[in-house]
Amino acid sequence: MNSYQHMVHLTSGDNQGHNLMIKAPIKAAEVFEAGAALVLDTTNTFRAADSASDADEIIMWAENGAADNDVTDGLGSNQEYNFNDTDTVSIGAYPATGGYEMKTTEYVADTYAVGNKLMVGTGANIGKLINQTGILGTTGFVGVVTRETKNDRKYNIDTLQFLSVYFPGHAHV
Repeated sequence: MNSYQHMVHLTSGDNQGHNLMIKAPIKAAEVFEAGAALVLDTTNTFRAADSASDADEIIMWAENGAADNDVTDGLGSNQEYNFNDTDTVSIGAYPATGGYEMKTTEYVADTYAVGNKLMVGTGANIGKLINQTGILGTTGFVGVVTRETKNDRKYNIDTLQFLSVYFPGHAHV
């Protein structure tokens, strides 16, 4: 079985990705995979992003999934214990405001052409990327496709490659 079922990986930009990361604990009972789109909630914890309620939030991509062994066991090079609560492990996530290209496994199966704008899904697709829908400006987007989906030979898993962008949607009055 492939150990890289879910992932996010920087392909260009800063070569020390851990310097770009935001680190925070995971919201209680939250379920998401590595590479999922996240937001920080009002308690400064990560939860899966939902375009229906998070249109103006800065999206981030999880380096680890909520149930990954290195997260639940408190191990791994990119996890840090929260010093105020020794039972809480923080994970790292890449914010969409960074100027880098990345690839992820967390997207909804669809046709993605170079230049397509990406947004975060809703409902069953919370935390996953989808093609941007709606009127640009009313509906925000978080990435632009740079390569069509393809199998990543290094990890032997299909990925979607994109430039991270922060372009929030706003209702027009």
